[in-house]
Amino acid sequence: MPQRRRLTVYLKPKLFRAAKLRAAKGKRSVSAIVSEIVEGAPREDELDLVAIREREDEPSRPVQEIVREWIRARKIWRPRQGQRGEGTPANSSYILGSHLAPDCGVV
Repeated sequence: MPQRRRLTVYLKPKLFRAAKLRAAKGKRSVSAIVSEIVEGAPREDELDLVAIREREDEPSRPVQEIVREWIRARKIWRPRQGQRGEGTPANSSYILGSHLAPDCGVV
């Protein structure tokens, strides 16, 4: 077994409770759970980098162009001043069209 080094990690109480619950369910230690997450992070980053490399030759489009296209297709809409869609954040600039709500969990 490779040698391990000690590291002190400070977690918010809610996160620590979640780690303890996950550890208990899997009959493992909190240390094992944290190690698994830390060891998995570089692999996750590598998968992201591979995906980026695979798509780097794809043409890019400005976000504004996509937003205008979605508005024309009524996939999203921009509320009037002071108006908000139910279930959307107060700072939301665009709201999903109601026909998309069941699929997206937005009411």
